[in-house]
Amino acid sequence: MYKKTENRTTTELTRIQILLAKKLYKKDYDKVMTVMWALLNGADYGVEDVWSTKFLRTAEDLYFFHKNKQEETNNVVKFKVIKGGKDDKSNR
Repeated sequence: MYKKTENRTTTELTRIQILLAKKLYKKDYDKVMTVMWALLNGADYGVEDVWSTKFLRTAEDLYFFHKNKQEETNNVVKFKVIKGGKDDKSNR
């Protein structure tokens, strides 16, 4: 899929894809991959100066603004059933 680089078999792009695959739901991962694919094929999404650090500063601002608003990735609550609670008369 990718060209092998000297002394490395995993590129930064692959590492990012793995990181995102671990953190995102499939539908969100697919959205990010679609944007990445478009960028690799020349889309600029309205960024005027692609070599400016303005994009990185904006990305950092967005991260810190929305950091505490992150959605829970796991809504499962585990309970352990313990026999012999206060109301259990079988342990007397």
